[in-house]
Amino acid sequence: MPKILYITARSDYGGGPEQMHLLIKRLSAAFKVYVACPNDVPYFAIFGKYAEVLEIPCRKFSVASLIALYKAVREKDIDIIHSHGRGAGVYARLLGAMTRKPVVHTFQGVHLWHLSPLRKFLYLFVEKAFARVTDVFINVSESERKTCENANFYSRKFRVVPIGVEVPPMRRPPLDTREGRVRPDRRRFTLINISRLSFEKGVDVLLKVVKALADSGADFKLLLAGDGPERKKLEKDAKALGIEKYVVFYGAVSDADKLRLLESAHVFMNTSRCEGMPIAVLEAMARSLPVVATDVAGNKDVVISGENGFLFDITRPEEGARRIVELMRTPALYEQMSTGAYRTMTEKFSVETMCESTKEIYMSLLGAVKKKGALPGKAYRDKAAAVNAK
Repeated sequence: MPKILYITARSDYGGGPEQMHLLIKRLSAAFKVYVACPNDVPYFAIFGKYAEVLEIPCRKFSVASLIALYKAVREKDIDIIHSHGRGAGVYARLLGAMTRKPVVHTFQGVHLWHLSPLRKFLYLFVEKAFARVTDVFINVSESERKTCENANFYSRKFRVVPIGVEVPPMRRPPLDTREGRVRPDRRRFTLINISRLSFEKGVDVLLKVVKALADSGADFKLLLAGDGPERKKLEKDAKALGIEKYVVFYGAVSDADKLRLLESAHVFMNTSRCEGMPIAVLEAMARSLPVVATDVAGNKDVVISGENGFLFDITRPEEGARRIVELMRTPALYEQMSTGAYRTMTEKFSVETMCESTKEIYMSLLGAVKKKGALPGKAYRDKAAAVNAK
């Protein structure tokens, strides 16, 4: 059975660890799986259900960890190393150079907009150097691929494999439109956002949308599920804007509670400043929630305005509020968007498609190694280039 080593520099709540979880859960029947990750909640324990787990520091490079991973790759005879995210990519590419094992790297977002010119130069310099020992780059969205191409990465090694999530076999029941209201059995129209409370997730922008919506006289509430470094600031911002009665801060939630909250909501909100592929948006759409989101990379790969939700300019929160009011007051429009959200997931973003595409990459690399012998070197790189050209 082929052996895969997955590496991630984080195992807290987030889209990257969840994507790894879905891959490992589905592919552990076909591959012997090992995971290197920090000892953090909740994914360290989750990964342990399907794989042998090796501990590394959280978002911090360690020479000792690199040496330990090198020994593990040798002793366990790992066939492929697959990293998720920037920090993990450092370990994986160094291991690839040291062991000559095939390396697959999933970016999980290429965010250059917030970097200073010096940091941006250094990041691109290092990434281009590492590209020489990377066999396949996986982009989680077409927008991310374009960002990489514009940065002059090795485009011939790119494969776009959108993140997938588990989609229920049936969409939620049709709307009850009695009294001309959306879901009249619920007293208040409910918005939900599930994300890490950090600057790049743009929850401060969401609070401005809430302010505009409150000023319009709408009857609603916003559920904020997630935690992060900006939580205290955001709580203060909500009070300063006079909207604290509309906003409920839940903090980090379990998977079961996340699904319960999604089932209780009408519309999912995503106001990120940048995304790789917004997995929380996918999870919401899988449960037939229309999405109102900022028009940024990642979001615009999923949300099609007028089909499964609406996109709006991040500098115009009042536009986002206007779109929510449209959905609140027009049951037929809401039903159309809800149906479109579920259809998008079944057709484009299922976990089965993601896992099958990833498995094809692994098998292509393994086939090249087997064909050319024990020292893969250029062999699997040529095979990777051929796969990417398809």
